[in-house]
Amino acid sequence: MKLIKKIYSDSHVRYYMFGMMIFSYKPKLLNDGIGNKISVPKDSPVIVRIHGNNNTVIQEDSIYPCYATIILGRTDAPVDNCTIHIGKNCSMGGLAMKLHDDGTTVTIGDDCMFSINERFWPTDMHTIINENGEVTNIGKYIKIGNHVWLGENATICKNTEIADNCIVGTRSVVAGKFPNPNCVLAGNPARVVKQGVNWDRRFPKQYLAATKNNGKKDRKHEK
Repeated sequence: MKLIKKIYSDSHVRYYMFGMMIFSYKPKLLNDGIGNKISVPKDSPVIVRIHGNNNTVIQEDSIYPCYATIILGRTDAPVDNCTIHIGKNCSMGGLAMKLHDDGTTVTIGDDCMFSINERFWPTDMHTIINENGEVTNIGKYIKIGNHVWLGENATICKNTEIADNCIVGTRSVVAGKFPNPNCVLAGNPARVVKQGVNWDRRFPKQYLAATKNNGKKDRKHEK
């Protein structure tokens, strides 16, 4: 009598005995390969599923909730040597990320704030070929700087860089390099619509009240 474990492309783990399925489940952290490293804080809601070898997924500690689903490869198309790194004190309302090319990297800086239903596409799931038969849509990276705010339903495409202190508008589709910090990106495709900005997690009235009180304290101290 032998219990057989099988992992499927939808990341379900199913156990069989005598050819009959006994039970199945979808693990929060799935390591389907060798040499993989998954490091997330205790009780983190981040879901990680890896199909392949020598991949690394790291989430740093955060004082904010961080809801994300990160999927590397499939059982029928594993990926190797990919790296995902989420910086300190990031908040996420439901990021979905899938990788399907070897050697892909995704870097998210510290103190980023992602709204709900963001999509990261560091790689494509289908192939584009030019007239010479060459593949033209290989994805290699996404790089998000520190203190970046992504609005609801934003999509970040392959080979994209966003600098520090930037804001991405709701439903924007970002592709390409945006090396200048303190910008607002918006549209499909996204472009720089404003420069010289920054942002704060507090409501505007809370921020105004805090800065007003700080101003009063400073003036009192000067006297």
